[in-house]
Amino acid sequence: MSAGTATAPYRLRFNANYHKQRMWPSIYWVLATLVILTTKLVSAQTIPDRLNVRSLFAPDAVAQLQQCNADLKTQAFEAHIEKIRQNDVNASSGGAFGRVGPGSAAVFIGDAWTCIEFSPNGYALLPPDALKNTVSTIGASPSGLIKWRRELLAELGKNGTVKGLIVMANGSATSVTYHLAKYSLTSINYEARSLNVGEFNVGDYSIVLAESGISSTLVATWGVSQVQRKPIVHRQLIRLPTLDGFVAVEGTSKTSQDDFVGSVWRSEELGYPTQPELRLKRNGIADLQISKLSYTGKWEVVNDTLRVNLESWFKYSLVLSKNGRFLQGQGRRVDAMMPILSEMAGRRESDDVDREVRAHGVLFYKEGDLEHEKSITNRREQAREKIRERRREAVAEIEKRRIAILGESVAIEKEEQQKADVRVGKPESAWRLCDSDLAMTITETTERIGSELVQTNVGPLCYSWTGTRKNWKEIILRDGCKGRCNPV
Repeated sequence: MSAGTATAPYRLRFNANYHKQRMWPSIYWVLATLVILTTKLVSAQTIPDRLNVRSLFAPDAVAQLQQCNADLKTQAFEAHIEKIRQNDVNASSGGAFGRVGPGSAAVFIGDAWTCIEFSPNGYALLPPDALKNTVSTIGASPSGLIKWRRELLAELGKNGTVKGLIVMANGSATSVTYHLAKYSLTSINYEARSLNVGEFNVGDYSIVLAESGISSTLVATWGVSQVQRKPIVHRQLIRLPTLDGFVAVEGTSKTSQDDFVGSVWRSEELGYPTQPELRLKRNGIADLQISKLSYTGKWEVVNDTLRVNLESWFKYSLVLSKNGRFLQGQGRRVDAMMPILSEMAGRRESDDVDREVRAHGVLFYKEGDLEHEKSITNRREQAREKIRERRREAVAEIEKRRIAILGESVAIEKEEQQKADVRVGKPESAWRLCDSDLAMTITETTERIGSELVQTNVGPLCYSWTGTRKNWKEIILRDGCKGRCNPV
């Protein structure tokens, strides 16, 4: 995974349902507080505070995985590791190693993994972070929000469904119902509803969050459906812990005993035109060369771990292998955060705002290791051929779509135009051949293999052209963009 590749596979859109706060706390909030104090709370002892997340690059990763899931196939593990080293975009997505059934299951995202336990009834026992960015609040205390989510997840682990309530200071509320399928690690389904004063009875809910500081709620939506689906396996849940801004890795005495001054290390990542090189110079100066880009920073050995801090933007936590041939560990990317619009508007951020950054496993081999260099060269060419094949498939799919659209009947053309008219409210619509996946494939493969297989119309036809469908077909699909399309 490259330093510039985003690892978060999910797109999240918030629909904010802000409720204006009144001058004085509502009597409904007072009543809600009394109900909480007098209602027997659901036991949440079985809900973990957090998941024990480990790296797939750890030396004993396979043994640890098999303790969680005895039928784990090492081939699946090795295939995933190879995807990471090839900088395959699919390696950043999550999944499960082996079966998902009674007991526990080993799940991963990128190069981090954890073991998730199931309750006797077959429902996953998840920590409070699993409900982050489903129904969020502005103004809730961290402890109160975590406690509320723990109780929801405890009930969810028992019955697979639970209903909760958030009461705001102005007396309005948001109710949310969560659903979880048996032995499912795919998603948590949830449905939220805004309630005005008088539209709900606090006593109907056994799990209630009511605090005087709560001014509003936000419901995360993953589409237009009323029932939303939040992926269970995601970066917020399965994330390696950090120490002093570096991903925490287990150090080795061999690392602290080595003199790294003057050494050059090459990355095993295969997604670049040339192998990235890490140079460790005198006076703790470090330099990372990635293709035509160069990053400078500092390096030092701390707690038997080699730490490399590049312009406070990318941080490596590395340890030396027993034979001294490799540096392996974790790289942590520090993203430059955009100004938060809510702050600019004088509003507070959601209580679920998470500024933790992404990390991924890395492995460097020492310059001059001719045996390993030969192996990398072979693997590199295999990876490039796979990229070429993906691009050829994308080009063929685009051409197939172009021919099909050119051959469509007048009736179908009219029907498609009417759909667009309804969607945008005017006859002139934006047309293109590529969906998001095809456009990403074209862009990604071009970046990785340069100008190979680039055809005159492939890139532009993934762009959009505004007009009628008839003119799009006659002007663009037959003659090409010729500078008339817009990159969207």
